[in-house]
Amino acid sequence: MLYDGKYYQEALDVMTKLEKTDWHFAALVWQGHLLDLLGRRPEAVARYEEARKVPGSPNMQHSQYNMTIDKPWVEARLKTPFERK
Repeated sequence: MLYDGKYYQEALDVMTKLEKTDWHFAALVWQGHLLDLLGRRPEAVARYEEARKVPGSPNMQHSQYNMTIDKPWVEARLKTPFERK
């Protein structure tokens, strides 16, 4: 809901707390998204790099945004910043 309301810093704070849960991979990727939206690209890239190192093939579907977060998604975000559509 914070993302939907464009409260990006507040959403980033929540995603930072989720990093230590089962949502680790998705939390790192969302931190990258939010940092990109906040204009903090170097920090976003660091989060995407961390997400890329998560073992296995984690993924999360966000149908409401027409988005599947997985390793190929992360690779694309390393090349192209996240943009809200």
